[in-house]
Amino acid sequence: TRILSYMLRSDNIQNTIQPVSSTRDLERCRTQLEAGEIRSVFMVNCGAIVDVKEVFMLTRDDDIRCFILDSHRPVHLANIHAHEDLVVVMDDGILGEIDFPVSK
Repeated sequence: TRILSYMLRSDNIQNTIQPVSSTRDLERCRTQLEAGEIRSVFMVNCGAIVDVKEVFMLTRDDDIRCFILDSHRPVHLANIHAHEDLVVVMDDGILGEIDFPVSK
């Protein structure tokens, strides 16, 4: 998180760090997303096991993109198969998309 915030600060990109410890905390952050000022969400060591589109109520019309960097497993299939413009799961490269079942 420190490295990411340093990189953003060095490029003069305004950012805020919001620590969360539960799904309920993620839902509270949704009000900030609804304000329309946030375009990108970086989730570090959280978010992989929940359906991020559902928690943040994201649609394809939203200008918000969520990047998930999480070492916790399992990864929610909705995040893996989400439209690339909404949710991007970054992993260590061990598992490819072929290793996940197709969502229905």
